[in-house]
Formats: sequence, structure tokens, C-alpha cells
Amino acid sequence: MTWPQTKPQWALGPRATARAQTRPTAAAPGIDALLLTAFLVDLVTPFLIWKGLLPDVVRWLSHGALAGMMVLAVAQMMQQDRVPGSVLFILSLSAIGGAVGYLHGQGITATAWGWWVMFQYPMVGLYAYTRDAWPEDWGQTVRRGLIAALVAVVIVQIGQFLTGETPGDHLAGLFGRHGTANLMLFIALMVSMGLGMGLANGEWKTLAAILMLSMIASVLGEIKMFLPTVLALGLLAATIYSWRHRRLGRLFLYVLALLLVAGLFVVAYDAVVSSTRNTRALSEYLQLSTLDRYLGTANRTIVDGRYVYEIGRNYALVYGWREISRDPFTMLFGMGLGARGESRTLGSSGAGLSGGPLGLSVGTSMLVMMQELGVVGMLVMGGFLIWAGWTLYADTRRYPDSDLLWLRYALLMFTVLWPVWLWYTTSWTIRVAMLVYWALLGYALAEPRLARPPAVSLLSVRAEVHRDR
Repeated sequence: MTWPQTKPQWALGPRATARAQTRPTAAAPGIDALLLTAFLVDLVTPFLIWKGLLPDVVRWLSHGALAGMMVLAVAQMMQQDRVPGSVLFILSLSAIGGAVGYLHGQGITATAWGWWVMFQYPMVGLYAYTRDAWPEDWGQTVRRGLIAALVAVVIVQIGQFLTGETPGDHLAGLFGRHGTANLMLFIALMVSMGLGMGLANGEWKTLAAILMLSMIASVLGEIKMFLPTVLALGLLAATIYSWRHRRLGRLFLYVLALLLVAGLFVVAYDAVVSSTRNTRALSEYLQLSTLDRYLGTANRTIVDGRYVYEIGRNYALVYGWREISRDPFTMLFGMGLGARGESRTLGSSGAGLSGGPLGLSVGTSMLVMMQELGVVGMLVMGGFLIWAGWTLYADTRRYPDSDLLWLRYALLMFTVLWPVWLWYTTSWTIRVAMLVYWALLGYALAEPRLARPPAVSLLSVRAEVHRDR
């Protein structure tokens, strides 16, 4: 990596100098083939596979790309002779989870699959963090691509709706059959990005476009979570904005715009979903009795010829705590990696999944982590996420003129709400959204390191002098 010669600060101005000092200076290929492959496979193929236009085996191309990134991450660490501290986080959870799974009599296949499911996307973040260089303005390229992806999803959704698809789990655009959970997390990430762009660069038109597209997608997909998601992210953004700019007048208009989007969503939801399907109005879900039935129960249904439990999100917390409270050891360390995992391709299922009273039902990521990692593993996981959020916040203060300020704001808001995502769905393994989040997290955390000039040691100077002689 080379460091370009820069003009004195008096020639560039302090603002330009600060930006130059926080931009990666090394050139790299314009397209990362592995990341692009995984992204396109995960985004496009679910709908095509569902409609029978592609064989199901195509989805494994994404897993192959992720495996390639994992191998390259290890190779990059060996080449740099530098191991990031996050590797200790992965190794500690791997060692504890593997050993506990063995003590519970779980097969090696189930444990290996559980490890892959738990760490496939953190390894993408490690791959992004350990790269020597990224293309210039790669963050801007990614955000344009993601906005285009959101537009494509909404267009497919509208096409589904016009051809008779009922609003619900299947009306998820490119995310295909039962794709609304994937769509919801992608929307949450996109709204975070829009708010980040508004905070950093004042791109309120882009934010408005993202909010409107996300609202349309959520109405068609019957995603009730859109309303609390927008309000929670909006509250975080308003807090950051008021702290940074101290402009209460602008803050009032900003909050008013968010409330307007929320109100439009309620009206559109009742008009498109409730009236079409003859179901409850959105306002009824705010009643405690309705919420308790919706979130606090488990219902058994038949899917593909077998019984599957639909676990309410609050019920998942109660059930998970009850399962790990059987003895102190399980409470502390869980039942091991893969305990709540299943792979039909490999023909394996975890000990906690196959032996539990609810049978083959995954539940939310919070339930999975509780049962697989226990209290100790959850604390380690929480500590890592707190560290990531704090580092992002600190970097917004250290590099206020960085071109990636918008991205740090976006990732910070999304990271703060991790408990909500873990409670809502199997968010830790949601494809597309997790690929994008972890890749951008590694990229954002690595930028200050890549922007610094390479360290020059005394030995390297002596070697250079010797070669000149």
C-alpha cells in the first residue's frame, strides 16, 4: 500500500486535509467477486427457485463464496502477521460451543453445521477488515447498489400484487417464499443507511425515497414490524442529530416527517392488508390482549408434511430460559453450537432441537443463542457488539469529515438495535442483510487503519539503503 504525497494543510484547507487523512489510499479491483456472487445469489435466486426457474442447489453458490472469503481472511492474517482481536471472540465461542456439544452427545456434523451457521457472516466481516485495500469510493458504490436492489424488490412485489398474490409471507419480492423476515431486516438496514446519509450529508431526498420504498414493501409484505422499526431508528437518529447540531427546529421537522411516514403506513396497511384479507386492523395489535396472543404462544402447523411450531417471540424467550435452566452447567454454557440447528442436506439436527418438546422448530436468534451459548456465550456476544458500537461512535467523533461518516452512523444505529433484531426473527443468519451488514462493518472499522501511512521500521530502512548500494 502506498501513501500519496499531499499538499500542506494551508494549501488544502483543514477540512480537505482531514478528509484526505481518513480515506483509504490504496487501489484495489473495482469489484469483489466473492462478495458480489454471494449478494446476487442470495438476493435473486430465492424468487426464481420458488417459481421453479432455477434448481435449489444454486443457493449453495453463496455458501461457497462465503467459504472462499473465510479462507482468504485466514490467508490475509497470515500474510500480514497480524491477528485482530475479534478472532479471540470467535475462537473462544467455538471452543466452548464445540466442547459443550460433545458433552451433550451431539454428532460432529451437527456441531460443524452449527459453527458455520453461527460464524459465516462474522467471518465475512473479518475478511473485509483484513483486506489490504478497497476500491476508491467503494462505500458509495455499495449504497447505490443497495438502493437499486430495494427498488428491484419493490417492483417485483408490485408485480406479484397485481397478478393476484395476497399480502403476507410470500409477497416479499425477490426474497421469495416465506421471505418477509429477510425483507424486514433488509428494510431496517436500508432505513438505517438513509438516516445515516441524512445525518452526515443532509441527503434528505434520498432518505425520503428510501422511507417511501420501505413503506410500500412493508405494506405489501404485511410487515407490522416496520412501524416500531422506523420509530426506534428515528429516535436514535434524532438523538444523534440534536447532539451533533444543537438545532431543535430542524429536529422538530425531522420527527414530524417520521411521524408522517408512520401514519401513512398505518393507513396503507389497513387499506391494502386488513380490507383485502379481512384481518385485524393494525391498531388492534397495540392492545395488550392481542399482543399477548400474537407474541406469547406457540402454534403447531403442518409444513411440507411435518409438524412445525410457530413460536411467538416472547414465548421463545420463556421457552429458551426454561430449557437452559435445567442445571447450572447448561445455564452457563448452553447445549453447544448447532443445538438448535438443522440441515436437511446434511441430514443432521442439533440435540436441543430434536430432543426438545417443540420438535423441529428454530424460533428466533435470541432463542438459538440462549440454548446454544448459555449465559457466558451471550455475555461474550453482547460484549463484542457493544465494542463494535462504541468503536463506530468513537470513529464518528474522531473522523467527522470522513467520506464514511454516513456509513458509521448507519451501522451504529443498526448495531444499537441488535437486541430487537435477535428478538424479532432468526436475524443472525438472515441472508443479504447480514452479508451487507458484516461486510460494511469490517470495511468501516478497517478504514482508519488503511488510511494511515505504512509504518517504517529501522530494519526496512537499512535494507533499502543496502539495496541502493
